[in-house]
Amino acid sequence: MTTCYLRWAITSCCLVGICGIGNAQEVTRQREDLKEPLYRVASPEAAELAAPAESNPVQQATVEAPADVSESPSRERPKIDPTLRTANASSAATTAGIPSTALAATDSQPKTIKDPQLMLALADAEKSLHQINQEIKDYTCLMIKREQVEGKIIGPDFIQTKVRHAVVENGKIVKPFSVYLKFLKPTSKRGREVLYLHGVNDCKVCIREAGWKGNLGAHWLHRSSPLVMKENRHEIHEIGIENLTRRLLEQGHAKDGNVAGVDYTATYGTGAELNSRPCRYLEVNFKTRKPVNESKRVLVLFDEELNIPVRYAAYDWSDRILEEYTYMKIQTNVGLTDMDFNAKNPNYNLK
Repeated sequence: MTTCYLRWAITSCCLVGICGIGNAQEVTRQREDLKEPLYRVASPEAAELAAPAESNPVQQATVEAPADVSESPSRERPKIDPTLRTANASSAATTAGIPSTALAATDSQPKTIKDPQLMLALADAEKSLHQINQEIKDYTCLMIKREQVEGKIIGPDFIQTKVRHAVVENGKIVKPFSVYLKFLKPTSKRGREVLYLHGVNDCKVCIREAGWKGNLGAHWLHRSSPLVMKENRHEIHEIGIENLTRRLLEQGHAKDGNVAGVDYTATYGTGAELNSRPCRYLEVNFKTRKPVNESKRVLVLFDEELNIPVRYAAYDWSDRILEEYTYMKIQTNVGLTDMDFNAKNPNYNLK
């Protein structure tokens, strides 16, 4: 009897130890996922040519994110409407989701653009947008967001993200642009959930807050209401990789087909990395402050394999962060269904 008991005790301890190790490994993995992403770009001297020089290895240097801000720029900007999508990014007749100020610019390259590196980067961005429209129906990812709102830095926020692009058949929207967000970090926001379907529910967002506020249940608020926008620079329908690509093109071509600021330098090349994934990078520095370019500096990383922008960072004229979006662990065309964007999903707490 004693022998049997000892065997049982030893076996139980072993099982507990194994489970404990497994749980510890899972916690460690989750902590690794929620660390700030490591990104690197090539030194400017290594990218003097207009086209990326694949044969020339580049010296890499870590880019440091700037400190918090003390002043807030104007938040006026064109709104993005993701109602329709098209395989031809330059077709104004069927393109929605790109501001009207940028449509003319993407139809024909403005003659004022002289820098060959910027022209090449914008051409590649057009190809990325075409690829997104053609090939990506939906995706999941870990989005890391940091923004300047009313002079204050919000974030970084680590957000589990689901996006389904709009589906249009015979000129009719059969599935709206849809977004589901679940905040993982910081602790004060962990568990916050957000659901949005474009053109549905009177442009309202379903939100359930984290912590004790979550006990009050989910609430439907207009996407532009002060409560929703107090921690955001953009409304939720402007979220995602497709809209990020459109915004890049918008800033590159700027308003009325003129380059923002005109007096600028651009560097476009290979040799960058985001968490060890090879990337191309574009860095634009404006020398003259004008209404059309509230950003002094813009840095964009394009994933070499996926051929899409995965990181966008813009800095103000004090060289402090305006907005920064990083997309990691991207899984495309995973087959998201209507239930993934339904408040009644049993895996969500949006009731």
